[in-house]
Amino acid sequence: MSAAAPSPFAMLGVQPDAGARDVERAAQRLLAQLEVGARSAASFELNGQWVDRTAEDVRGALTVLRDPEQRLAAELRAMATEVELPPPASRDLWAALGWRVG
Repeated sequence: MSAAAPSPFAMLGVQPDAGARDVERAAQRLLAQLEVGARSAASFELNGQWVDRTAEDVRGALTVLRDPEQRLAAELRAMATEVELPPPASRDLWAALGWRVG
């Protein structure tokens, strides 16, 4: 999976804290749906954009989540993307705090 690819959790439609059994079930369900041509399994919405999903994508996500080290890395990336940073402070705020603004 490339850096721009959806997380394996998003690809399978599970949360990062999903257990191994839930991950396997989600993958098998999606593979079965894709096999019969279910349109609902062929794409999913991620951050307001529709992403295509193939059986190869599902198998790749499952491979990542079956490997403990790769899964941990995926969980950490998922946690990092969930952090909501505050908006940057305005120049007026910095000036009011006595900082010289450039």
